[in-house]
Amino acid sequence: VTHTVFVGSGRGVEETGIIFQFNNGEETKSKTYAEFWQDVLCLGTAFYHLGIRAARTAITGNNSYEWAVAFFASICGGNIAVPLNNTLPREEALRQIEHSDSTVLIYAKELASLAHEANVKIRIGMSELAGLIEEGKELLLQGVRDFQDHLPDPEELALIMYTSGTTGHSKGVTLTHATLTRQTDALCRALDFGGKNMISLPLYHIFALVLGLFVFPVMGCTVFINGEIKRLLAEVRRFGPRTLFLVPMLIEGICKRISGMSDSEAKEFMGGGLEQIINGGAVLDYRFVPEMKQRGVEVLNAYGMTEACLGITAQRDSAA
Repeated sequence: VTHTVFVGSGRGVEETGIIFQFNNGEETKSKTYAEFWQDVLCLGTAFYHLGIRAARTAITGNNSYEWAVAFFASICGGNIAVPLNNTLPREEALRQIEHSDSTVLIYAKELASLAHEANVKIRIGMSELAGLIEEGKELLLQGVRDFQDHLPDPEELALIMYTSGTTGHSKGVTLTHATLTRQTDALCRALDFGGKNMISLPLYHIFALVLGLFVFPVMGCTVFINGEIKRLLAEVRRFGPRTLFLVPMLIEGICKRISGMSDSEAKEFMGGGLEQIINGGAVLDYRFVPEMKQRGVEVLNAYGMTEACLGITAQRDSAA
């Protein structure tokens, strides 16, 4: 994973190129590839110093830059990440933490009460990560290289993703480093994601995690991290992404909003640069596909399961 995301893109991406953009209050902040890797390296070094090694690390909270750094600082050091739905009922969230054998919990401030109830050894608030990154930086200056020198075995477990639980309790799906890198390679070969793109679904969903944190960065994209679904349309207009990945309900919502608009108004409403939407998670009513095509936006229908690490097949609509 380390090699795939930070070293192995092979697409001429400069270290000074922008990898992530995100809102910090009213200000839009940017991080380069080099800055992102440095933050991951420093945080991972601090994790090792805290004794977080070969641990299962649950991560919960809205999409954020800190979420992404914590995720990679976990899996690049041989820990196992357990992304959790931050909107789960308290009992189910605690069950998943227990079921996954997580001993570390990284949480957003609004989930502090859940964190204190969880049966884990180490609790780290997202707001504490900046301080840990500084601690890791000092350790690196002192010559501490154990995290930096660690190279996970491709067949080692990288993460546990919980399914939607349509037939009972959510089940933890185990995915290895090799599975993540092979899926990333396959998607990069099959589809064109260049330019500006957006993480438009929660990162605890395999759809968002693989595309947003693996495929887009490997292809040299600048990726805007949308923090909350309720702000999606406002952020689309603000950032102007080329690609969105969405579920049917959101695609249908956009279609209804632009119905009755002129083409120029609809284009502006969708950020001005939107060219493709990837639908996943459920069946999309076909009538919305030609409607979006007429607005200059191609809709690809993707199918895959968490167990398959996102993608099994993707289909373009030849009739639209």
